[in-house]
Amino acid sequence: MAETASESQRKRPGAEPDRAVPAAKGPPPSARPSGASGLPRWLRGAPTVAVEGFTLALALTPLQRALGLTGMALLPDGWGLVLAPCASVHTLTLRCAIDVVFADQAGAVLQIYADVPPRRLRAARGAAFCVECRAGEAGRLLASGGCREIARALERERFERDVLRWVQR
Repeated sequence: MAETASESQRKRPGAEPDRAVPAAKGPPPSARPSGASGLPRWLRGAPTVAVEGFTLALALTPLQRALGLTGMALLPDGWGLVLAPCASVHTLTLRCAIDVVFADQAGAVLQIYADVPPRRLRAARGAAFCVECRAGEAGRLLASGGCREIARALERERFERDVLRWVQR
């Protein structure tokens, strides 16, 4: 009967026995939802707006816009990210394809990029904001003026922030 390597180590004096390393449970950390929404933790406190069956997080701070959807393996169904102000995006750190919609200040769609793969750059001249959503879902968002509702929500957020700054002076 042949001995395994770990059995022979246990029999040798002074040799440490093999220690079992616990296996990681579940998907890798970047694929795990980090909050109730499944969006990254730096977007947890971001305001959201519901549009056409979507819940869109508004990335308004420089940090939120810079990190965006960094490291996301898959964007949850019905969720998206609005980057404002924004005229260009990259998918350098993403691991899945996304749809990107650029719109002007009034919410008129300027450019739609469908199924943008990882490690790509996209831009639209004159864009005030962009919406990033799961690949194939941009059509559902745009079905009945979703970008105009987003533009109105962004104006409300900006107004509330300006009033709050004025009151705190």
